[in-house]
Amino acid sequence: MNNALDSLDLRALHDQVHALVLSRRRDVGFWEGPFETAWVGYVFSRHAPENQSPHVLNSIKGELLGDKRIQSIAKPYDLAACYMAAAFLKRAGSTDGSVEYIQMANAFADTLAGVPNWDDRFHFYSTPEYVYAAALIAHQGSVPVSSAVFAALERALDQFVSSGWHANPYVFALVGTASLWLRDLSEAECLNMAKFADLLMDSADESGLATLWFMEENWETLRHKISRDEEFVATLDSKFVEYRTRMIRAYPSFSLEPLFDFSLTESQRLEHVAEERIVSTIELLMLDEVAEKHSISSVVVTRAEWDRREAITTLLDGYRARVDAALRAIGLEANLSAVYDNLSSDNPANWSLAAFGCRQVLYELADRLLQVPDKEYPHLKDKDHKPISLAKDREKNRLQAYLHQLGFWRDKELVKAHFDYLDSLMRKLIDEASATGKRNATYDEAVACVLNTYLFLGELERLTKFEIVTDIKQ
Repeated sequence: MNNALDSLDLRALHDQVHALVLSRRRDVGFWEGPFETAWVGYVFSRHAPENQSPHVLNSIKGELLGDKRIQSIAKPYDLAACYMAAAFLKRAGSTDGSVEYIQMANAFADTLAGVPNWDDRFHFYSTPEYVYAAALIAHQGSVPVSSAVFAALERALDQFVSSGWHANPYVFALVGTASLWLRDLSEAECLNMAKFADLLMDSADESGLATLWFMEENWETLRHKISRDEEFVATLDSKFVEYRTRMIRAYPSFSLEPLFDFSLTESQRLEHVAEERIVSTIELLMLDEVAEKHSISSVVVTRAEWDRREAITTLLDGYRARVDAALRAIGLEANLSAVYDNLSSDNPANWSLAAFGCRQVLYELADRLLQVPDKEYPHLKDKDHKPISLAKDREKNRLQAYLHQLGFWRDKELVKAHFDYLDSLMRKLIDEASATGKRNATYDEAVACVLNTYLFLGELERLTKFEIVTDIKQ
């Protein structure tokens, strides 16, 4: 394999795949069936605002709530479609429509649960589409699925796992994702799943689109679970990056035209896709998600780029591990975890909370490190030439006094400059994103605040080991 992989334009690829998905509409707003239509809506609704097509989303919503709504469940695909439609409608803001579909599916599942022989009802639960869609609804969590659905899902997952499910990339992708959502898999189970993915990544034909999607969706989760196997994780990190590039390079050679004869039955159509190895609409949507995810950077990273990023990541991971251990020792780890959670949110309002959280971390830090009863610090003066206040809400003053007591305020100009910059940045964000409603912090501003907070904490810990000061030296 060539280690010097060329960069590829994923923004253009996303535009092409998006247009191809739209071209497969059977008629206005509808694809092969309600399941595919709902999945199109779900994927498109997850795109960044600049990549969304509101008229397409509204058209799909109108069809699923109008003339083409599922009236009853007669076959396995109907059950899967109910859950997929519910997932899309929830994201599209139609809570009532989502609840209606879930209630229909729940009622059917409860009725089906009364059939005493599992084999007589398993065919309804035996499709990977059903397992994925029902697990997606359970994962979303806002509208409960019935206990009968959970029981059927668990049993269906067991049956898939025991029947060589990992041999088919499409089944592996859907069932594997559902398993990670629904089950607290052990390290050994996650390692096995990662090894299956490793084997599937040896093939770069049309079936690999599902494998690529699975890795994009789940590799970080698996990676965290199996992090102790550092050598295998590093190998799969590299292989995944190369595989993404191989798949996207191979994409133009795939059979992409719909070629669907809509006079065929559903099962005949699926057989035709399998025989001709036509890329299905679901697989196209998987590629669409991958391309959209990376379209902001607009490239597939090269091996050399990955190596550089990996070196930086390793350096930062070591830095973070040291700081986290020190924060854990003084009881502040949870505070920073809340900051990370807000920063990782899709809601811009939470980015401001992340910035505010940085100030709260410093507030708590000042309180933990400077445990003195004094109300003032006589060795540093304010602008009126009076001793600076050590009130609980004067975290900057308290940290200045702490550093001064340990001999770092005057001698360590880098620490002082970093602290002044961090304080200025946070005060600016707090002023501009306060309750006066000027504006929320941008993501980049919040990231800058969080990174600078972390760097300051790291420097402070390196110099002071977070030594606690309990009385002021005269």
